[in-house]
Amino acid sequence: MYATTVQMLGLLALAPLLVPVAALAAPLDVRPYLQIKGQSGPSLSPDGSSVAFSFAGSGLSEVWVAPLRGGAPREITAGPQRADFKAWSPRDPDVILFGRDRGGDENWGIWSVDPAGERLHALLDQPGVQNNWGGFSFDGAQIAYASNARDKQYFDVYTMRADAADASDTHLIYQADGDNRPVAWSHDGKHVLISARTDNFNNDLLLSDIDRPGSTPRLLTAHTGNADFESCAFTRDDAQIYCISDYGGREHRGLAVIDAGAAQPIRFVADEPYDLDAIEMSRDGSRLAYVRNRDGYGRLGVLDVASGATIATPALPDGVAAVPTFSDDGRMLAFEFSGPAHPSAIWTYGFDDKKTSQVTMPQLAGIDAATFVAPRLVSFTSFDGLRIPAWYYTPRGARGRLPVVIDVHGGPEAQARPVFNPIVQFFVASGYAVFVPNVRGSFGYGNTYLHLADVRKRLDSVKDLHAAHEWLIKSGGADAKRIALYGGSYGGYMVLAGLTQFPDDWAAGVDVVGISNFVTFLEHTSSYRRANREAVYGSLANDRDYLESISPLNHVDRIKAPLIIFMGENDPRVPASEGRQMADALKAKGVPVELTVFSDEGHGIARDANRITAYTQIAAFLDRYLHAP
Repeated sequence: MYATTVQMLGLLALAPLLVPVAALAAPLDVRPYLQIKGQSGPSLSPDGSSVAFSFAGSGLSEVWVAPLRGGAPREITAGPQRADFKAWSPRDPDVILFGRDRGGDENWGIWSVDPAGERLHALLDQPGVQNNWGGFSFDGAQIAYASNARDKQYFDVYTMRADAADASDTHLIYQADGDNRPVAWSHDGKHVLISARTDNFNNDLLLSDIDRPGSTPRLLTAHTGNADFESCAFTRDDAQIYCISDYGGREHRGLAVIDAGAAQPIRFVADEPYDLDAIEMSRDGSRLAYVRNRDGYGRLGVLDVASGATIATPALPDGVAAVPTFSDDGRMLAFEFSGPAHPSAIWTYGFDDKKTSQVTMPQLAGIDAATFVAPRLVSFTSFDGLRIPAWYYTPRGARGRLPVVIDVHGGPEAQARPVFNPIVQFFVASGYAVFVPNVRGSFGYGNTYLHLADVRKRLDSVKDLHAAHEWLIKSGGADAKRIALYGGSYGGYMVLAGLTQFPDDWAAGVDVVGISNFVTFLEHTSSYRRANREAVYGSLANDRDYLESISPLNHVDRIKAPLIIFMGENDPRVPASEGRQMADALKAKGVPVELTVFSDEGHGIARDANRITAYTQIAAFLDRYLHAP
């Protein structure tokens, strides 16, 4: 029933586009691939009978609700702006809270809606103010959130009643200049755990006492150097806190237990050579779900907290599990799953019957899932002998030297994972191989690897792209004259840097919301992001000359390959001016360049109409420069 309903939604909207893949004339039409939509971010109802999730079936991400045992899903929010996080009240089945911004500006308001989508109102919705979700208290009576209403550079932590009519009923529990976020509630509702973060690799956990307004939160994680603490959960008696951490100079992020009353307040449950992505504690504190990042795959498991033994490993295809969420009674685990040939969907695992089930069915827009291609996990040697992992997608039955699109992830400290990407599948169906490297500086391979591209080592990661080019020609069956760079955000910078540092390698470049000059980027990115980004890229005070030296805008005279650029006018991270100044400089040099700035987008391209515009242009652009004469 559910699969039929979701697919019908797509058919009604896209009937003119749905033709068999084999019947599509060359070049392939990108539009059906853009209509492949999955579901993500599950949140269970208090009785465990329904699940709320994000789905862009109507063209923009909205909140949907579906029964777990039969029945049609329904969209309960409706634009014109996107909905982001969502959380079902643990107490009131008629309350779901979610976030909404304006035109992609990431200034989130917090809204309430009932499961029928009939009672919608804003708890917090201040233009220009970002409110970051911090969770319901266990009794559902309160919520915690962080806001930069006081000063746009900093986030303070607040609580408010979950049934409040508006923002008038808020309580400040922690104010400090910095990036402060609530990350967990104690079971008794008396404490909120706060993360005070200095950059992406370092933070502290503070325990606030909400019954004592104005009191100073207690520091739980005193340390020197960098230490990361995230994905935290209190035990049932509130005596301990489980979290993911690399405290003590560990190479990988493992499962840590914090006990503020012990002589050794932080200990680790296990010492494995892999990072953990996420953990989630059952309401009664007896079980802990985790996702282990091994070679990029996200493997889901469940621990018995008392013994530390793994008691469940739900059967799943190769891919990445995320957002594990226990039902209130702890008998079921809901989670998101995506694999390279499996669009994202909501799944469940039952502890009674030991069964793993797919609850929602992605919208496939008439494309046969059997045509989706999974990648090979390969590696190549870079200039200094370092082995670089990569995912390599090749068209079925490919022969001869292949045109290749190198897809570079953003971050910079993100990680390319084996998840479904409709654009990658479109490229492969169009006859391109797609090479997705995790260049040095990527997450998931240990802290040493993660920091190999920091500040003055930034161009070493660009050299990894040149090494990828060489490997593709020698070992990957690539046509040396038909290799393009494609990337978004920091990946867009990597595209531009690759075109300037190794101009003879590339046939074309595709830059989506990329950085062209680190100095102008740091000067104009949102004020609350600048300190965090300077910790990774270098500071304007100490590294300005170096940042200028590695900025592609200052080396446009080296670029030979044609370039296509897309920016969002409302982007709070990488201002649209980064794309405009690069396009202007290339036009002055006579280098072929195309620029599109979307007036209603932020950091990326979210709206269906804009995605169709952008990727139709990208498809034509790559067809022009990568297909053989």
